[in-house]
Amino acid sequence: MDAPVVDATQDNVEVECERSYGRPEKQAAILDAATEVFLREGYERASVDTIAAVANVSKRTIYNHFTDKKELFLAAIERSRSRSEVEAAIAESLFAAEGSIEERMIALGVNMLHRYLDPENTMFRRVVTAELVRYPELKVACMEASSPQRVRSRLISRIEEGNRTGVLDVPKPGVAADQYLALILYGLNMASAYGTVELSEEKITEIATNTADIFLRAYSKR
Repeated sequence: MDAPVVDATQDNVEVECERSYGRPEKQAAILDAATEVFLREGYERASVDTIAAVANVSKRTIYNHFTDKKELFLAAIERSRSRSEVEAAIAESLFAAEGSIEERMIALGVNMLHRYLDPENTMFRRVVTAELVRYPELKVACMEASSPQRVRSRLISRIEEGNRTGVLDVPKPGVAADQYLALILYGLNMASAYGTVELSEEKITEIATNTADIFLRAYSKR
């Protein structure tokens, strides 16, 4: 009996097909599946096999896009945070053309709180918090690769702008940014029980107003 004919180019064709999945829609499908699996199962229990099955792609396709599970997890978090647009809230609100500095600071806080309260963003924070004991490197990776540092950097830039325009007097903008974020996130976490309790608009405005009041008492131009 003759040996079966094997197409020597078959493997290469499969590889090229896998590489063709570099299109944005394929990566989006992988991230959609990863988000679903990570939020359902947590970081440790989630497997690349399960994510591949949900995304209806091969593991090789996933590894064409992401080095390992950690990189995929961080990419899913980053996309979630970019969708919530916390950085945009800072850019849009602090020194708008209209309104007093008090009104602008309150608007900043309200916008940031709405973005932080995005359900997907909140669920990812819970997953990271739950996994930090077993995977402490996730904390460092999330801080370095994702939006918290960029949020801080954007806020520093806005505070420096406040110094230049004469509405703020902040000797150390980095320290002031950290203080502002600590105040507003503490208020958010305490009121929402770390994202488990839905907040009313009145409560969101209260947190933003209290944070603005403390910040401006310390740093408004006298």
